[in-house]
Amino acid sequence: MNSVTSEELSKFEMELNHFKFRGIPIGSLITSHLILDLMQAAFNPNDYLKETAMFYYLKFFPKKQIKGFDFNKHAKSKGLPILTFISERRHIFDMSYPVYELIGSENIFCLIKNEKVFNLFGFRPTHYSFRNELPTYAFKLWRKDFQVLWSQIEKTLTNFIDRNDLPITYRLRFKNNLLGETRYLISFEIMLEFLEPKYILTHYDRYSFTASLCSVAKKFSIPVFTMSHGIVGNSIGYTPLIADKVFAWGERQMQDYLRFGLEENKIVVAGAPQMSQDIKADKAQLKAKLGIKSNIKIILLATNPIQKKLRIKLFEIFCIALNKLSANEYYGVLKIHPSENMDFYTSLENIPPNLFLDREKSISYEEYFALADMVCNYNSAFAIDAILRGLPLVTINVHDGYLFQAKDYFESGKLPVVTNGEELASIIEAYFNDNNFADSLNRRISEYASKCCYASGKDAARNILLGINEYFKRREIQNN
Repeated sequence: MNSVTSEELSKFEMELNHFKFRGIPIGSLITSHLILDLMQAAFNPNDYLKETAMFYYLKFFPKKQIKGFDFNKHAKSKGLPILTFISERRHIFDMSYPVYELIGSENIFCLIKNEKVFNLFGFRPTHYSFRNELPTYAFKLWRKDFQVLWSQIEKTLTNFIDRNDLPITYRLRFKNNLLGETRYLISFEIMLEFLEPKYILTHYDRYSFTASLCSVAKKFSIPVFTMSHGIVGNSIGYTPLIADKVFAWGERQMQDYLRFGLEENKIVVAGAPQMSQDIKADKAQLKAKLGIKSNIKIILLATNPIQKKLRIKLFEIFCIALNKLSANEYYGVLKIHPSENMDFYTSLENIPPNLFLDREKSISYEEYFALADMVCNYNSAFAIDAILRGLPLVTINVHDGYLFQAKDYFESGKLPVVTNGEELASIIEAYFNDNNFADSLNRRISEYASKCCYASGKDAARNILLGINEYFKRREIQNN
């Protein structure tokens, strides 16, 4: 199945936004699902039985998914801001956690995905609810309202499927995603009406679950603020904005938001709380742990869940480059995305003997930065973390000229991009053997890092809270 372009998804989102469920446009509600399914290939057309089972589960057994909200327990949480923690991925959790630490657990209501995310907290929140503890509602009425909505959008969905040559099985996948988000809308209406939060701060206003929360908040005139989930590679992931304000990482991201049509007064440059410029592990100890000689250069490949054929191509190009380099001077390390399985790569052929595949998950996220002397990627979020730590970055373009997130590294940062193993090997050797080349690349990395991220960690979190306070000051002045 071919992926759908971001332009086509944006068009579909606008078409869907003409339809509303309980007064809320459904296009922006469902966009994160469209991106995952149709741009990042999360949808498998052969999973029809699985999707059918999910449909009946979502539609007829909602009480198994939503346990109910303890109104008595949460009475003391009324009026508090809401902060979301909706992913167990550490770099996403760390977007919200520095803000939580600065505000203090007694001054914030935390909406938490599950126990696994809860266990990431260094100190326990005072006011919190899990995702499956949202308020229950009249399920029969919800099913009736949903059926009315579905009858309205069927033609638009059919046209979208036809013009993009999608399998008809996508219809059920789309329906399941919409069923899930509309359930949340009703629960959030009840919850927000009861809690009356001062504002909502989320890591991503257009994400599954949080899009419903933010949309209901807007309906109730509750201010909504969103951080920036990642690099703004295209408009579909970030615009139109549901939130009132978005906190950009830096100057580069602000320019991207403006380019995609956001108004300047909706953007605040604050930095990225999840980012760090620190390398928090010891290279020599890690090399000794892996049995790699201290003088050998470590070339790291960071992957992410792009299409299977593109992942294979990315890995093959990296392996070709390693095979062209001296094993006495260079060693490869593969760092996979948390959602990937290392078995996918170990099953491939022609793996160089000087390539470490962390089958036992013995290397932590932070330790990879300490290990690496150079980082290669296609469009992994790991790359921007590497840039902020001053590591040289090479982009391996595996998509016929489409660089996606890495496009900005090449166009704005003037960082190297290659399309085959020979070019990659040449760049690696030039960096470690040509001082002028190395100095030039290091300078470009430093300049790009300064444009990309204004602040990190708690400094960025403070800027976010200052931005929120400034919003309320200005609103008070306007009201007076």
